[in-house]
Amino acid sequence: YEVLTREFVEALAEYLSSRLVRGDLLLEVGAGDGHLSVELRQRLPAGVRIIATDSGSRALCPCPGASVECLAFSEAVETLGPALVLSAWMPLGEDWTAAFRASRSVKEYILIGDPGICGLPWETWGHGGGDEDDQDSAPPFMQDGWTRVDLFEVTRHQIGCTDERWSE
Repeated sequence: YEVLTREFVEALAEYLSSRLVRGDLLLEVGAGDGHLSVELRQRLPAGVRIIATDSGSRALCPCPGASVECLAFSEAVETLGPALVLSAWMPLGEDWTAAFRASRSVKEYILIGDPGICGLPWETWGHGGGDEDDQDSAPPFMQDGWTRVDLFEVTRHQIGCTDERWSE
């Protein structure tokens, strides 16, 4: 799904370094083979803990240097108490963000992927479900008191499965 370019990983690590402090836990859910967590571990400040988890439903083998705990996203969030949750390419048709927002420990979550093929448009991303200015039809994250922040300095370095070559 995602080509982990050096620029993307470094930009993401820089952002995460500004949000996490010694002792905080960064939890990657749906981590697959754990490659992103391996790359981030090399770049985040000392004392920031990273745990990669995956349900194991795709039976992926961890990449070299990775340790991926076999846990469903909900169990991982509930039992590990992360400060920040990272979800790359959440499965289409599923929304994990309600569990992130319901956790007392989670202060922020980051979604990586294309809203057209990850999660659910309204529940996960707040797209296409109503008038965002109308509180009664606000996206679920807004109803739960959260705000959406697009990380342009990170996303501009992404190369994913839905990217297309620019036409001339």
